[in-house]
Amino acid sequence: MPASIGLRIYAISVYEESSNPVEKVKYKKNNELVNFVSEFIQGQNTHVADHKTERSWVIEKLNNDPNRIYGYIDYGTFGYESTIKDLRTKTKKYARKSSDVEEIPLFYDFWMPDDRNIFLSLQTFSGKSCVSLTWTVLREWFERTHPGYKLWFQRVIPQDFTDGVLKDSPVKKVTFIKRNTSTDIADLLVNTMPESVDIELTISARRKQKIGILGEVVEKFRHSEGSLITCSGIDFNEADASINIGGKTRKVSIFGINKDAGLIDISEDVDFSPNGHPTLQSLVQQSAEIQRSISHRFIGKKE
Repeated sequence: MPASIGLRIYAISVYEESSNPVEKVKYKKNNELVNFVSEFIQGQNTHVADHKTERSWVIEKLNNDPNRIYGYIDYGTFGYESTIKDLRTKTKKYARKSSDVEEIPLFYDFWMPDDRNIFLSLQTFSGKSCVSLTWTVLREWFERTHPGYKLWFQRVIPQDFTDGVLKDSPVKKVTFIKRNTSTDIADLLVNTMPESVDIELTISARRKQKIGILGEVVEKFRHSEGSLITCSGIDFNEADASINIGGKTRKVSIFGINKDAGLIDISEDVDFSPNGHPTLQSLVQQSAEIQRSISHRFIGKKE
């Protein structure tokens, strides 16, 4: 089964540190700022190893469009030993040392549609991402090289969904997930059960109907404790909603562990290479479709 592939979408803008009230800078009309995204990418083309976090990275640029810059962040982990075996024969292929780096390519996509807003897509691969790393490195670089200015990052799809560009999106389906739970409920259905199971409950609207809009659906099922979401008297720790983004019905995580809320699942919309990773062309297509769809609502809303 292919790995789960997701995209997180962020809006980035520039503002003057001393401005009050805070207003977005028209960075494309500022000679100091107009090429800052490209300059940042060019400055990250050598491998960096952070021994404190045991992470490494290098950023590749794969196109030359002044309004869209994309490529891969080769994101690595090191600091532990492991054994690499052949899946079919179970024979040992390689003993990984703690100084070896396991690298995976994670797609990034900066889109600059106007002189105030930048949209950034960051890919996840089976839960692995480098969101915090990208934020930290970009912000620190920018403030060091452009004194007097700061970057503003905004998650376009906020975690609570009561605000933001998708809060009024019609919901076609909601799936609630409860992982590693006891078999009390499942025992009612089957006599023999493992010690723990995953439980999923799906609510689907009939054709041409909807369950509700996203903001209201999330609010309806939210648990008072904040760490759970409740449906039919059962507390779940994850939930996904199917909504229209970029002309397609896509699954968006609306509640989950490890800050998964807001993650758009594109696993079924990308093509996979023989190496198990999605192809660049399909990632570019999905990112562009989603960014365009979201930007129309984001830029159009009152600021």
